[in-house]
Amino acid sequence: MLFDELTVWYDSIPRSGPENMRIDRELLRLGKPVLRFYDWEGDWVSYGYFQNEEETRSEFGDEVNLVRRWTGGGMVDHRADQTYTLAIPPELAKQWPRAESYRLIHEALVKCLKANGIAAELAGCGAEDESGACFKKPVCWDVMSDGRKIAGAAQRRTRDGLLHQGSVIGEIDGFENELTESVLQFSAD
Repeated sequence: MLFDELTVWYDSIPRSGPENMRIDRELLRLGKPVLRFYDWEGDWVSYGYFQNEEETRSEFGDEVNLVRRWTGGGMVDHRADQTYTLAIPPELAKQWPRAESYRLIHEALVKCLKANGIAAELAGCGAEDESGACFKKPVCWDVMSDGRKIAGAAQRRTRDGLLHQGSVIGEIDGFENELTESVLQFSAD
């Protein structure tokens, strides 16, 4: 079992981009597994740690606020998504190679989406689009439905552990509870 204990935080307070990113970073420093679900106060787009603000502004314009994530990945429009973070301490994160952690977490997400009647599957590993916008660019192990990307994430490993920041397009009833159950089930396998 990966998690003997998993803290689940349904953060009911919509927060600014910088505050959400600060909280995610602090969760990683706690040293215990935490799954956080959260909302955004206002119109926000986050961009990956290795992207730049100018490129993101060019893609999304001036009508949104921008914030840099601690993780990599592409630009994510948070105006119509459901956002979650999974923080895993280093002793547990070491059990998963890098690509394996992304695949396993997204397998749990696929299970969650299927339980909600959404046809979902993992993207294969092949040619990738060059767009910097996350949902225009499916990469290996992203979540697809009817040929389009509906969920993606980015990860960062540090001495504090693994931070997985994910986003699912749209509103899914029971998303938080279903994903929590799926994560707990895969950790029991």
